Amino acid sequence: LEYIEYAKKHEFAVEVPSELVECFTEIEFVWNDPSIITNCIIDIVDRECFNRVASKIVPVLTNLLCHFVQLRFIRPCSYELIELSLSLFDNSLIDHIQLVLPFGMGKDLDRLKTISYKCARLNSIRIYGTENGDCKLSGAMSRPIIFVGKELSDYGPNYNRMVVNMKMYCESQEYNTYINRKLYINAIGEIRNSPESHGVFGNICDIGDISEVNDIVYSEAFTQLWSIGKSDIDVCRDCEFRHMCVDNISPLSREDGTWFRPIECKYNPYICKWNDEEGYRTLAECGV
Repeated sequence: LEYIEYAKKHEFAVEVPSELVECFTEIEFVWNDPSIITNCIIDIVDRECFNRVASKIVPVLTNLLCHFVQLRFIRPCSYELIELSLSLFDNSLIDHIQLVLPFGMGKDLDRLKTISYKCARLNSIRIYGTENGDCKLSGAMSRPIIFVGKELSDYGPNYNRMVVNMKMYCESQEYNTYINRKLYINAIGEIRNSPESHGVFGNICDIGDISEVNDIVYSEAFTQLWSIGKSDIDVCRDCEFRHMCVDNISPLSREDGTWFRPIECKYNPYICKWNDEEGYRTLAECGV
């Protein structure tokens, strides 16, 4: 009763007359998406790397009905190369691009804002490896420029990155919200599930017919982890954040078919504390 009154007071809930209860149909927590691949991460190192994948990437993503792309520049490069890379998608289905740049590229904010104005599909710019921790600036046309104090590979469960939404909640019921329908193409053109995965399923530079990529993404090996959600993974299954957590660590399977996270999470659900909070204890210290 206490929680109900709190929800009503803060307008999280509204009391409905009993005679109207039957007017509300049950919610179907079903997730589906018309895209074969919903999002793709592409690494670019230099102009040579760009030239290798440029002619293939847009036709491949168009064939997969992909709409979301993250362009990651692994080391500092010219702003001209950034603009050239973004221009690849000018006449494509891609309508959401996130640009990820190393710290050295974030010093000329005026140039980055100009790039934002030029590319209508650009949603945000993230600068990683900053010296002063995390901060967020207002970018051009309300597109944020976000400075992240960690390295590109240092990405995992984080309370501040969780956004509550129905689409992800529905997806989490049966799928892994990080790996499901994701495609990663590294700097030498290798096709993988994600930047953290080790399995290589081909090379985009060797693709003759774009339909060959369909064979890859529909293969049993490529889709194996798509349906291994948090509720299937030890410890994660007991976490209250499991439906909103986009965890980049791929689960591993034991001989008995159960799944586990090979690296201990920064959050311990059994004591409800993050590892930077006072009173935090590891799983082993809690007897798990």
